[in-house]
Amino acid sequence: MYTPNNKCVKVYLSIALGVIVGSLTCWLIFAFQKIFLSRGIKHKRINEINERHGKIMKLIQRFENTKFTSLIKYRERRNN
Repeated sequence: MYTPNNKCVKVYLSIALGVIVGSLTCWLIFAFQKIFLSRGIKHKRINEINERHGKIMKLIQRFENTKFTSLIKYRERRNN
């Protein structure tokens, strides 16, 4: 049976339900973006650290090779 009061209640309930579902959806999207963004930042940071590590290891190897060859040359001069 049609009454204006029932129609208004249904409209307001539909609006309220739409607001709740929309808010929940927005919050879930925000939460997932935040999670994946933080993972991306961590992944980027790890890559930067790995690159620096590689550069530092190359510098150490170069230094050790230079130091080792200098030591050999010093010993050769000393023995001669």
